[in-house]
Amino acid sequence: MTPDASGKITWKKVKDSYRKNGFIFIHMKKDNCVVIPERVFASASEAAEIFDFLNLQIAQNT
Repeated sequence: MTPDASGKITWKKVKDSYRKNGFIFIHMKKDNCVVIPERVFASASEAAEIFDFLNLQIAQNT
């Protein structure tokens, strides 16, 4: 767990994403994973909006 971290990765290196048990999981093609707790968003609808954005970007860049 990293309290404060940032990094960059291109969309082409992202394999897929999914939501489960209050978390958004972003899987990379080399089996790395970024986990975002949904509690960091202002609302459930904002988390859903971000998740939809992720999936749109993944679809457009694969």
